[in-house]
This record gives sequence, C-alpha cells and structure tokens, in this order.
Amino acid sequence: MGKVKRIDKDEKLQMAINLFRRKGFAQTTMADLVNELSMNRFSLYDAFTDKESLYKESLDYYLKNVVLKDLEPLRSKEAGTIEIVKYFSGFVSMLHRDPHGCLLQNALAERAMSDSDIHRMCDNALDSMASAVCNALVNDIQRGSISKDTDVDALAALVITQLYGMRVVSKVRNMEIVERSMRIIESVFNGLRLANSAV
Repeated sequence: MGKVKRIDKDEKLQMAINLFRRKGFAQTTMADLVNELSMNRFSLYDAFTDKESLYKESLDYYLKNVVLKDLEPLRSKEAGTIEIVKYFSGFVSMLHRDPHGCLLQNALAERAMSDSDIHRMCDNALDSMASAVCNALVNDIQRGSISKDTDVDALAALVITQLYGMRVVSKVRNMEIVERSMRIIESVFNGLRLANSAV
C-alpha cells in the first residue's frame, strides 16, 4: 500500500486565497480550485469539505495572518500618528505591486450581506482595525503630541473608509487618485501634530 501524501494546509489556503482574490467566490469553480491547489477532488473535499468551507477557512487565515498581522505596529505602546501614516504608505506600496483585491474587501462586497458567519468575521476585522488606529491616536494624546480633543473614533472611521476606497480605485488601476488620497491622509495626520505644537 502506498503512503498517504500529507498536504501543507497553510500552503493550500494561501493558494486558495490568491484564487478567491482574483476571481471572487461566485466565479471560482471546484475545477478552478482543483487546478490552483494541485489537488484531486477527493483530496480537496477530504481536506476542506466543500467550496464554502474552504472560502471561510481561507478568509479566516487571511484575516489572522495578513490583515491583523499588518496592524501590529499600530497596537504597540509606541505607536502614534506617524505609524498610521507609515501603515498607509505600506498599503499604497502594496496596491502598486498587486492589482488583485483584498480578500476582506471582496468578502464584504460579495458575501457579508448573505452569510452571517462572513459578516461576523468581517465585522470583527474592521473592529480590530478601528481599535488599532484608536490605540495609536490615544498614545499620541497621552504623550501630548496631539490635542486631547481629537475625535479618535471619527478618525478611525476615516482610516477604514479611506483604505477600502483606495483599494476599490486601485482595482481599475487609477493610481493617481490613490496617491492623492495618500497625500490627504498625510496632511490630516501630520496636521494633528503640527496644530498641537502651534498651541
């Protein structure tokens, strides 16, 4: 009897993520997944049950290992408005390199309204983003770098809407608008420090 070949599940999830980012859930077929993951149908169903389960597992992996990991610098005690601008700068650099959509954004647009599990996963990710931005702003307030009257919740909402607006625009490769949006973010967050230093 031949040995059963073990699969690297993380590797297969990363492959599935890339496919779902390119094609979305609805346009991705089982045949696409078999081809992309280099697995036969039996092995695919055995490892992930079905396309729906694989999508949710891929989204969970993406949120934990990409979205939340990228937020770590904003969660530190040293984080502030400078780190928020750096976060955006890294995000814009990624948009220039990668024409495909963010799986979180795709899930919000395609599945969140029709699937309560995906809605919850996306909501939790957005809450984590808002919390990380608020942490950086509160740190700067406590250091006296920005005004204690700064509306941290409003600015966190601005960050989230700006990020996903930039992502949508980048999908049609209008990078000029993305760069203009980046300059606005720099003006807003650098301006918070300058305004406070002038008081």
